[in-house]
Amino acid sequence: MTMSDQPRIYGLDLSLTGTGVATFSPEMQSWLVYTVSSKPGGLKVEQRAARLHDLAKRIVKLIASNSTVVIEAPAYSSRTGLVHERGGLYWLVTVLLAARGCRLVEVAPTARAKYITGSGRGDKKTVKRNVGLFYGEGIARNDNEADAVALCAIGWRAFRGEPLEKRAVTVSLSQAAESVRKARAAMSEIADWVKKRNR
Repeated sequence: MTMSDQPRIYGLDLSLTGTGVATFSPEMQSWLVYTVSSKPGGLKVEQRAARLHDLAKRIVKLIASNSTVVIEAPAYSSRTGLVHERGGLYWLVTVLLAARGCRLVEVAPTARAKYITGSGRGDKKTVKRNVGLFYGEGIARNDNEADAVALCAIGWRAFRGEPLEKRAVTVSLSQAAESVRKARAAMSEIADWVKKRNR
C-alpha cells in the first residue's frame, strides 16, 4: 500500500464558534486546514439543537470516510463556555464519524500542548507560534486551526511513523527559544503514548 492509498489522517479541534479541521495531503505535499464557523441561533431548545445538528454535519462533511481522526478530548473539568452544548457537539460529531467508518483517537489537551510546546501548560499563543515554525508560517490562521494541525501531526507520527516536522523548513532554535527544544524532546514520547493507547 502506498502512502496515498492509506487512510487520511485528520486533526479535529471542536468548538461551537470555530472548529479547526486539518489534514496533510501526501499527494499535494501540503496542508489542508479549515475553520467551520457557527453563530448562536436562539435560546429555545429547538434552535440550539438545530445549530448543533447543522454544525456537526458541516464538520463531518470535510472528513473522508474511513479516515483516522485525532480529536481533542473534552475538558471534563471545564465549568464555563456552554459546557452542555460543547458536549452535545462532541457526541454528535463522533457518532457521525463512527458511522462513516472513521477511527477516532482522543488526545488530551495537555498532550496536544506538550507535543507542540514541550509543556502540557503551553498556551494557545505558543502553540500557534510553534505550529508556524514547525509546519510553515500562515498554515494556521487561528488558535483552533493550530490545535487541529498539532493533532494531525500527532496522528502522523503515531500511525504513519513519519514526523511531519521534517517536511517544514529547518527551525532555528533561537526563533522559538526553550519551548521548541522541549517540544522536540516530547514529540516521540507523546506519539508513542497515543499509539499504545489506541491499539
